[in-house]
Amino acid sequence: MAGASISAREGRYPGRHYPYRSSSGMVLDHAPEPLADIAPGEVVRFFLGQDDIAVVLAPSDIQRELNDPFARLVLTPGHRPKNLVEVLKIIDLATGADAVPGQRIYRIADGGQIPWNDETATLDRHLRIAITRHRGEEAELFISTAPPFSSETIFLQIFAWDPKSGAYNFYERRRGVWSWAGSSWQALMEPTRGRGPFDSHVNGGPVMKELKLPWMHWHSQSSQIRDDIFAPDDPFPKDPLWNSSNLKGAEDLELIVRSGTARWTRSRFDRRTANGRLSNAREFLRQILTTTTVNLACSPQPSASLSDDDMLRLPTTFFLNSDCLVGELALPATLSRAKTPASFYRAGLEKYEVCLRDGGNIFKRDTHFAFPVPEPSLEDQMVLRELLARGAISRRLALCLLMVDFPNPVFSDRRATLLEHIPEALVLDGGADLDGRFPAAVKSVIASKGADSAEAEFTMLWETAGDWEMEFAARVDRYWALVLARLLTAEGFDAFFQLAESRRRQFRNRPLAEFGLTLPVATKLDLPAFLSLTEQAQVRPL
Repeated sequence: MAGASISAREGRYPGRHYPYRSSSGMVLDHAPEPLADIAPGEVVRFFLGQDDIAVVLAPSDIQRELNDPFARLVLTPGHRPKNLVEVLKIIDLATGADAVPGQRIYRIADGGQIPWNDETATLDRHLRIAITRHRGEEAELFISTAPPFSSETIFLQIFAWDPKSGAYNFYERRRGVWSWAGSSWQALMEPTRGRGPFDSHVNGGPVMKELKLPWMHWHSQSSQIRDDIFAPDDPFPKDPLWNSSNLKGAEDLELIVRSGTARWTRSRFDRRTANGRLSNAREFLRQILTTTTVNLACSPQPSASLSDDDMLRLPTTFFLNSDCLVGELALPATLSRAKTPASFYRAGLEKYEVCLRDGGNIFKRDTHFAFPVPEPSLEDQMVLRELLARGAISRRLALCLLMVDFPNPVFSDRRATLLEHIPEALVLDGGADLDGRFPAAVKSVIASKGADSAEAEFTMLWETAGDWEMEFAARVDRYWALVLARLLTAEGFDAFFQLAESRRRQFRNRPLAEFGLTLPVATKLDLPAFLSLTEQAQVRPL
């Protein structure tokens, strides 16, 4: 049984194909599979939400429309690879200016730290690999797939940088057909936003949910995905790609994803900038004021190794957007490390019967690393960095925006309401244009919105007299002192434990939540409403 464990399950990962069915909320049940009538070996364009049918691309169309390495090296010359092995062989043989000879391989599995035994023998650990191809340090092409690598049916997706369009092109091999599913530009606009590949690549860039140390679920210097997740008689660990000398850790991929995200963000701003003005300003500011997507953060400590005598380190970004407030905007707040007695966490795991579950498999255990939670995304941070660098927003206004409801760094409906006051275009003058228009627009509606509205809170922040910067820092410091104090009480930590589960449930409502094993489930925690955090470090119903 175990020896056939990879090849016998080629039909898994239905969610890893770009979603075309109603389960993703994209099309109706009676809508046909868009590639059903396309002959294997064809190349088509199908932008979900924009195209009613898949359009076969002639060789001249491919050459004209697509200028990324996958198109130039594979599709334009007429190659039609059926699986990963064939894709890599074609790319390996390519020469010339378009060649991408450098290769790095990364392992990821949401159950990648759960060893094989009789109890876990039927568990699908959702093993995948990511492959990047390079000319230098910058990745020009990304591949995502799963074993067996010779399969012609398991999901095989590629996105590659097109220097002519200044965006990534997204491809999927499906039913023997290569489909161009759109470029990064389709991620940003209706009717293609949130559809096809852009239900997870929400803003058009590379996605690595578990971006930071300890890179939860990735093979990394923090925790390896070893051969002991396979049955003793499983032949797959001998696969040359699995054991490649090009295998790297997630700490390497983090740098590549950061670079790729910055590349795409700069291109977005270049496209929207002309004559000293930034158009489509709301497209950028929605990433400051709303939660378009998230990353996943966690403690660097493995859950199973915790004893009651340990102190558990928690991610700062669970409590506030420190990456932007302190990192990008240099707010002089003092944020010492958030810690709680591990006994409180272990008691919460037991009290709420925390488990991992995927399909019919249920295991009474936590994820490998403790306290996994959503945090503000890297791509939002990159947009803020570029808004400041381009002179679209002043540091003071950016701080005022992010200080609204700051104890809730993600899923803040309150902060999101401010987006309606952002103008469609901005003068790139260091932020003076937005400083002059936005606060006035916000203040004008306070009478109708109420004294407890986000508009009133922003106005109070904007009109802070004297040393506003030190006042903001003092507010954060007072809040942080309350957080740290509550972390040292069983009751206080229990409230934070419930908040963490609430945010995990909000994350699970998003297409980016692909696998049951990604996050633990508190099965005995009843939450009639989602929870939020106040500036007094109190957890309240949203």
